[in-house]
Formats: sequence, C-alpha cells, structure tokens
Amino acid sequence: MNELLVFMCDFMCDGAPVRGEIVSIGSAWQAVLERRDDPPAIRKILGDLLDASNTGRLVITLDPTDREPGQPPYQGIVALQEHVGSSVKPVSNAAEAICLYMQNSEQLDTRIWLASDDSHIGGLLLQRLPNSGGHAHLDPEVAEEGWSRIKTLGETITNEELLTLPSEIILRRLFLEESTEKGVRSFPPRPVRFACRCSRNKVADVLRMLGEEEVQSILAEQGVVETICDFCAKPYRFDAVDCLQVFKTDLLSDATRPPSSGH
Repeated sequence: MNELLVFMCDFMCDGAPVRGEIVSIGSAWQAVLERRDDPPAIRKILGDLLDASNTGRLVITLDPTDREPGQPPYQGIVALQEHVGSSVKPVSNAAEAICLYMQNSEQLDTRIWLASDDSHIGGLLLQRLPNSGGHAHLDPEVAEEGWSRIKTLGETITNEELLTLPSEIILRRLFLEESTEKGVRSFPPRPVRFACRCSRNKVADVLRMLGEEEVQSILAEQGVVETICDFCAKPYRFDAVDCLQVFKTDLLSDATRPPSSGH
C-alpha cells in the first residue's frame, strides 16, 4: 500500500447542520510506533485510543499553546457508560467513548468511525451543528432529517476506505448525491505530525519538585535517575553530576548535549 499524505480535512454540508472531519495518519503513526515496543494488541488500543470495558473513565485534557501562566489545562471526565432509558449500556470502543464525551460535555451529537493497522490510522467524524447561527437557518424538521441522512451515509464507510483512500475520494463516495443536490464543501487539508513537548529541562523541573533528598535516595539505590515520557516514550537519564546541577542551578549545562546513555 502506498504511503498516504498525512492530513486532517474539514468539510461542511450545506443541506444539513453537519460538519465533518476526515483524518489519515501514516508517517506520524509510524513515528509513534518506532518509539515503542508494544505487542499488536496494545498497538491496536493506541490506534483506536482505547478499548473501553463496563467500568472506568475517559479523561480528555485540552492544553492550548496560548494558555496563560498559571492557568490550568481544561479537563473533561465522563463515565464509559451510556444511560439508555432505564438501562446502562457500556461503551465498547474509542469512538463510542468520544461521542459520549461530546454529548455530555459539549452537548453536541457526534458520530465517529476509527480504523487502524500497523501502517495507518483513519477516522471520520460527523457532528451536528445548531439549526441556526452564522449563515445557516434551517427548519427543525429539515435539520433533523438532514442529520439523520448524513449519519446514514456515514455508516457506509469501511475500515479499508478509511485506511487507504484520500479524503476527496472518501467524500465523493459517501456524499456524491448529497453534494450534487444539497452541496458539500471541503476545505484545504491540514498536515498532521507527531511531536512531543517533553524536554530534559522539564524533567529537571520534575526532579526539583521531588526534592533533593528523594532524588539522592534514588541515586543511592540505582546509581542514576531514569524516566520515560508517557506520551512519546523518550527516555531521560540523570547521573549524580546531572542531579547536582539540577539542584545547584536553574540552568542545565548539559541540556543541549546528548548524555552518555539515553537522552
């Protein structure tokens, strides 16, 4: 299979209060996998974000780059269970969990389809917008029929299509009639890349929060202080000299050079 352009493509439906996104990730997904040595089952969970059970919580943290100093990130938490009438239905996959989050936290009807394999991740999102606002003003009955119609079309997407086709072909296959009769507008795709904001200096800040006594006890037991970023799996290693610098100055003289082992 040829490498796909890594992109996130947005689109709008003119005949229904619906926005959507199509995502295809190839090289960035490979960059994630190269940093980890997980078995296939774990890779599947990473690709689909999670496999939910009857219990647990989904936590979504939004940390904008323009966050003011001292302002905490926004965090939303929802149970991985949906109340349907008098019964409780557990979510079974990442897509259902995110849809439940959007419904409970953002009050937005959302449908998501996700697919992943060892080389690609693909996803389709459909989200209902308010019946009026901006340039749109739809009769409630027309709006409800439009949302139902777009959801039905979305249900026809296959994993193979999500993993192998570019966005313009997916849009054409799913919404050809909708585009012809009502109008579907797509916007220029946005590139997606894998990146992490972890750094050696940030790890040093964590060591300072632990305190010199705690760090010295780790050194006495293990000889070095080692940690791995939970997000990107990048390792960091601080020997006794490094730790001394952490607590004697705010500047790490070796922050820009590779350590003798690890990062």
